[in-house]
Amino acid sequence: MSIEYEHPLHFFRYFHSTPADYLLKALYRKGLLGKSIFEYTKEHVKDYLSIKPSNFFNVFYLLYKNGNAEMEWALYNDGGVLEKYGEIISQKDIPFLKKQLVRIAIFLMAVWKWEGKKKGKAYDMLHLLVQKVGKENLRELVESQPSWNILALIYFGEIDQEFRDGLLISLNLENIGAQIRDIGLGTVGNFLRLTKQAGVDRDKLNAFCEGLDFKALGVRSKDI
Repeated sequence: MSIEYEHPLHFFRYFHSTPADYLLKALYRKGLLGKSIFEYTKEHVKDYLSIKPSNFFNVFYLLYKNGNAEMEWALYNDGGVLEKYGEIISQKDIPFLKKQLVRIAIFLMAVWKWEGKKKGKAYDMLHLLVQKVGKENLRELVESQPSWNILALIYFGEIDQEFRDGLLISLNLENIGAQIRDIGLGTVGNFLRLTKQAGVDRDKLNAFCEGLDFKALGVRSKDI
């Protein structure tokens, strides 16, 4: 979409990455970018993230989904992005953070990998989130909307196993199995493995499994 203004400039908005990629490559070949495509893109993504947009975490989710870890890590290296995380957690309300939980978890996992899978920034950032939202709220969220929030719990556990295990033990698993939607057998199997490692009671695990629709899980596994 081209938008004309009084000055001789044109602004383009693309809703798919392919035409945007073609445009940047053409501009680069003509020497109009003044820098590499990577640096140009990083600069503009960073500028966008600096205003703390409502889709802040979705940007990193899409970078992750499209296998662009190099861009993620370049943004982390600049430092400012990680500072914005703390501001967002402090300023946003709890319902917003709960709705964004899986994307926040993916963001923190990427930070954890970037810093060498050690107890560092990602650990502190996770507990800033826990302090704001509250463990009880997180437990209730996993119990009431388990499908994708189970994934968040799995990701958080890579950063802090003790926190994950404590939350797993506190869960009421009896009704969670019947509510599982939109994830496949692999995720469910991983969740069961982690609950067993955490020392969850066998009766709770049996109750969880009894509620699962294994046929539906198998079908969804083909689509994931």
